[in-house]
Amino acid sequence: MQKTILVGLLFFMAWGLYGQAWMQLRQEPIQIAYKIPYNWFVGGLEKQADYWRTLNTAPKGHINMLLLYSEELRAEELAQKAVWNYHFVGLDSLPADSLQGDFGLWEKRGHWREDSLELVRSWAWKKGEQHYLLYLWGREEKMNAFAQKKLSKVLTSIVFLDD
Repeated sequence: MQKTILVGLLFFMAWGLYGQAWMQLRQEPIQIAYKIPYNWFVGGLEKQADYWRTLNTAPKGHINMLLLYSEELRAEELAQKAVWNYHFVGLDSLPADSLQGDFGLWEKRGHWREDSLELVRSWAWKKGEQHYLLYLWGREEKMNAFAQKKLSKVLTSIVFLDD
């Protein structure tokens, strides 16, 4: 009986540690690296006519993260691109909604015009001639849980590969 309990405890401890594991994605073509939870789907990079995009998704699709990159389009122009036929509707942001980082990150909150139940947060920044736009979305309760536990780790892990 004690062995069974010990094995169970070890399993849950290992699962807890593994559940907190992160993987770093290095995306050389867009000169960026960042961390996401280990169990997320990694969609890889996809080249469009004048920008790149990459999708990462939590298990069961509860949280989705899309990163857009361009040297030709500014963040405002990238924001005009549809995300699989969904369009971002930004809400008026308060100063408290902003998050400044070493590279001038700013944030907007909103939703998809086609699905107002999805809470969407977007961040944009520029590094030289490189423009980035990050969308993160999901239902409000999932987004709030993600924001409390993991969002800051994702954002603070962003590094530029040409530095």
